[in-house]
Amino acid sequence: TGEYMLVSTPTAGSDDTISFVTPSLPVALLPDDPDANPVQAAVDVARNGQDYEPSSLTFVFRPLVELEQASPNILVAYERGQRFITLSARGLVPAQVARCRYGDAPDAPVVPALVGSTVSAVCPAPSIEDVNRMSTPVTVPLRISINGVDFSISHVTVTIHPEITVSSIEPQLIYGQGGITVTVSGSKFVSTPYLRCRFGGLEVRASFLSADSIS
Repeated sequence: TGEYMLVSTPTAGSDDTISFVTPSLPVALLPDDPDANPVQAAVDVARNGQDYEPSSLTFVFRPLVELEQASPNILVAYERGQRFITLSARGLVPAQVARCRYGDAPDAPVVPALVGSTVSAVCPAPSIEDVNRMSTPVTVPLRISINGVDFSISHVTVTIHPEITVSSIEPQLIYGQGGITVTVSGSKFVSTPYLRCRFGGLEVRASFLSADSIS
């Protein structure tokens, strides 16, 4: 890394593997700016603590990703792959191991991410299986990882709703061209400005009445 030599003490794994904790870079070398250039460092190993044996391996330090916006930020759990969230960010890097994580709990859902550019990524919504223990909406931080291990410190907030259940509608039959209020009964309805009903291919605004009914 030029004038800096960064040293870490490795931990023995086996005859052909060791592990080490990456050292901290000086701020002057890697500023806290998502648009800063990455820093590459050769990885050399010393068996006696002094004489380093050069290798062809290179380690890359990248600045932290800064998430700015999620769209949509209110979603309902579906089968994975049916709904997606678009993230706006700075400092992203296209990578096959990129991941999105919904929440910070040890069992928080982690899904593959598609990073299309340095400023945009797409994350699948959590699956029904991921949130089947939910009975009410939850708001969680959404973070992204480029290497599949280190998740961003910055985050955007998304609200996840459990799957809605519809049990009945009243009335089921009308005469004329419409304009009649229909009550839909079920469970896990929530009050949001995006509440809608769809009759075939026609979409109309819905009004929240209770957790068990809308109209």
